[in-house]
Amino acid sequence: MIAPRITPPRADFGYVIARTHWNQGYATESALALDQKGIHRLWAVCDIDNSASVRVLEKVGLSRGGVLRRWMYHAGSDLPRDCYSYAKIKGDTPI
Repeated sequence: MIAPRITPPRADFGYVIARTHWNQGYATESALALDQKGIHRLWAVCDIDNSASVRVLEKVGLSRGGVLRRWMYHAGSDLPRDCYSYAKIKGDTPI
């Protein structure tokens, strides 16, 4: 599942990818597809223990902004998990 949410001037995206489809570029491609005129802030969050998602977000040029404490529930978790917040801000040039 890849979920882009576009609300100019911003867009965010999330993804859940089955293990059999990891390392095939789907998450990276979804982030790059949001390079659209009128989008000035692209952002996403990922679990602090998800090093693969950290690599994807940094690969497409997003910068870590901080930790969102108790931000999101994950399967098998009784409490919301901490997540990193990532964003990329652009001026008049494409992301």
